[in-house]
Amino acid sequence: METAVKVWPRRQVQLVVGLLSVLMLELCGLWPSVRPAWAQELPPQARQIIRPDLAYPAEYPIESAERRAEQISANESAPAAQAGGQPGREAGRQTNRPVAPLREWTQPTFDWSRIPLAGIQTGEGRFAPAGPAAPLAGNLFVNSTADINAFDSVLTLREAILVANGALTGTFSSQERAALQGCTFDVGGYIIGGCGANIQDTIWFSPTLGFRPVITLSTPLPPISDTRATLLLGAFTLFGNNVQPVINAQNLASGQPGLVVNSNDNQIVAVSVINALGVGIRLNGNQNLVGTWTMVRNNGNHGIYIAGLTNTVSNSYIGVFSNTLTNQLDCAGNAYEGIYLASSARATTIQKNVIACNGQGGILVGNSSDNLIGGSNYVLNGNAIYSNTYEGIYISGSNARRNVIQANDILDNGTGVRILAGRQNTITIGASWVDFNQIVNNYSDGVRFQEGAQSNVLAGVIILGNNRHGVNLIDSDTLGNTITRTIIANNTRDGIRQDPNAGPNIWREMSIYSNNGLGIDTDAADDSSNTPNPPFFFITSVNQNTGLVQGKANGTALLVVTIVDLYRIALDPTGFGEGYEFVGSATTDVNGNWSIIDPNPSLSRGCYTAVVRGVALVLPYATEFTRTNCAAFVPITRKP
Repeated sequence: METAVKVWPRRQVQLVVGLLSVLMLELCGLWPSVRPAWAQELPPQARQIIRPDLAYPAEYPIESAERRAEQISANESAPAAQAGGQPGREAGRQTNRPVAPLREWTQPTFDWSRIPLAGIQTGEGRFAPAGPAAPLAGNLFVNSTADINAFDSVLTLREAILVANGALTGTFSSQERAALQGCTFDVGGYIIGGCGANIQDTIWFSPTLGFRPVITLSTPLPPISDTRATLLLGAFTLFGNNVQPVINAQNLASGQPGLVVNSNDNQIVAVSVINALGVGIRLNGNQNLVGTWTMVRNNGNHGIYIAGLTNTVSNSYIGVFSNTLTNQLDCAGNAYEGIYLASSARATTIQKNVIACNGQGGILVGNSSDNLIGGSNYVLNGNAIYSNTYEGIYISGSNARRNVIQANDILDNGTGVRILAGRQNTITIGASWVDFNQIVNNYSDGVRFQEGAQSNVLAGVIILGNNRHGVNLIDSDTLGNTITRTIIANNTRDGIRQDPNAGPNIWREMSIYSNNGLGIDTDAADDSSNTPNPPFFFITSVNQNTGLVQGKANGTALLVVTIVDLYRIALDPTGFGEGYEFVGSATTDVNGNWSIIDPNPSLSRGCYTAVVRGVALVLPYATEFTRTNCAAFVPITRKP
C-alpha cells in the first residue's frame, strides 16, 4: 500500500491551491388495459402539440457498428475529449438552458437511510445517542478548501481521503486531530486505530466552509481505495447546515479525472466535480453510489464513467448547474456523454437524475448488460434526459442486452433512444399507467433500432412530436423487435418506418395518429417515402348497432397464422386513416374469414382500419395499416 508523508512547511514548499402536459396524462390511459376497448376514452380528433421552432438536423449517413465499436474501445482505453460531430448521430439544438420536462418534475430530496450517523461529534455534542458498541468508524471533517497535505491547523480533502485509505497516519497537529473524530492517536500524533485502513470512514465538510466551497486541485486526488466503505458526504442538512463542496479539476492534465473510486461500497453525496479535462467521476469498483445533489458538469470527457458492477447514480445533476439564485437549471454540459457504461459495467442503476446539455449523449450503454435506467415509479425513479446533442439514451453493441428503460422523460435530444445491435432490451412502463416513458420533441427519431438490433421490446411508451419518425427500424438483421401498447403521434414523418433491409418486426395494440407521413411504412426505400403497401384485407360488413365487424384476409392453415388487429380511425382530411384506437383481435379461419365485436361502435362512425400480423413459415410479421372501409371519405393516398 502506498503511504503518504505529511509535508512540513518549514522543510518543504507546500503544495499550492492552484428536468406532458394534461394531454400526456389523458393519452397514457390508452394502453395499460388488456381489454379490447383500451382506447375508447380518447377524443375523436388528435390535438396538435405546440412545438418550439425546430432546427432541422442534417441527414448524416448511418455509422457502422464497426465504427461505433472502435469509438467505444477508444473511450474505454483513453477517454479524451474530441471535437466535432459524429457520423450517424443527429444533433439537436444547443441552448444555454435545458428544456423542462413536459410533466411536473419533483426535485430530488435527501435520503439519509444509507448514511450511518451514530457517534458523529458536532459542536453541540453527539448527534446520535450512544447505543450498543458500534463498529469502528472514523468521521473526518474537512475544514479547509486548500489542496495540500501538510502538518498545519486544518484538514483538507486530500488528507481526509489519504487517511480513509490508510495511506496517511501522521503526524497530525492537535487541530487536525480534533477534525479526525473516531481516530485514536499515539503521543506523537500518529493514527493507531479507530479510522483508516479496513475501517468505514465518513468524510464530512465543515459548515464553516460555506454553502458551495470550491476545492481547486493542483494534482489528481488519490483514488478512494480502502477495502471498507468511504462515504464522501456534502449536504450537512442533518446538522442544520447545507454544505455542497465543489471539486474543481481545471488545473489537472489532459485526460486526468476529477475523482476516481477503485474500491467497493463507497458513496459520493452532494459533491460536485467540475472542469476536469478527463471524466468527472470514474467508478472502477462495485456497489458504489453517486447520490443526492451531486453535480457533474463541464468536464472534458464523460461526466461519469462506470466500469464496475452494481453501481448506482441517483438524484444527481449531470451536465447542468442548479442555480440557487435563479432557482433554475443552467446548461453546463460534459463534452461527451453525461453517463457512460463501459462493457465491464453490469447491473447499474440510474434513477431520478437530470441528465442534460451534454456534448454527445445523455447516457451511453456500450456493450453493457442488465442495467436499469429509471424504475417502476416516475416520481421516485424517473430521469429527466433532455437537451443532449445526440441521443438521450444510446444502447450500442451486440452484448448490450437486457437493459431496461422505464418511466423517464426523454426530450429535445438529437434522437430519443437509439439501439444499435443491442438485443433483448426493454423500453417500458413502470408500476402503474402514470409511470410511462415519454419520448417527445427530439430532433431526429423518437426511437431508432438499427444494425442488428434484435428481440427488443417497446411497450407502454408515449412518442410524440419528434422531427423525423416516431419509431425507425433500419438496416439488415434488425428483426424480431416488438412494439406494443404505445402512442405514436404528431411526428414529422412516419409513425413507424421500416426500411426494406429490416424486419420482420411486430407491432400490435397501438395508437398511431396525426403523423405527417404514413402511420406505418414497411417498405420505405428512402427516409421520406410515403407509398402505401397495404396487405390483402377488406371489411365485408359493419353493424353499427351490435358492433359486429366482419371481413376477409389471408387464411390460417398449417404453418401460416393470420391475425387481424382492428382499429378505429381518426377522420383525417389529409387522407391518411391511421389506427387511432385499438378495438380487438381475431385469428382468421382457413378461408380467411374473421369477425370482431366493437364494444363501443358509436365511437367508430363505422370506419375502421387494421394491421394484419401473424406467423408465416415460423417467421412473425406485421403489415402497414390496411385500406379503410371508409376510403371514399378518408382514402389512403400518396402524400402530396
